[in-house]
Amino acid sequence: MRLALDGITFTEAAHILGVSVTSVHRLILAGELEHSQRYGKRQLSRREVEQLAVARYGRNHPPGPDSYWVTRPEAACILDVNQARVWQLAERGFLPYETAPDGTRLYRRAQLQVIANARASRRWADA
Repeated sequence: MRLALDGITFTEAAHILGVSVTSVHRLILAGELEHSQRYGKRQLSRREVEQLAVARYGRNHPPGPDSYWVTRPEAACILDVNQARVWQLAERGFLPYETAPDGTRLYRRAQLQVIANARASRRWADA
């Protein structure tokens, strides 16, 4: 497997998956994840880790302010809009999301926070 420039550490993978670093090692041993040696460090593909996280969403979704993935209600809170607006923005392609097997849309918290900060600074500049 050839990794793109999206290599992440085992700790980052554990955060995305909502599991411990030990569990990441177990997933590698079970063949659910592949790693490569790059620049002297073992790395995983962010894309593969995110795909596995979305597929396993129902089992491993730790709620809380540090979770990697958020659902629509949490996204609405971060963006300070209602849930219908989150859905609308996602439908129009302004909010990237992944879809879990049960149909739940999952948004990346960090992306939402960047958008929320940009909106807040725009409001501040207009005032």
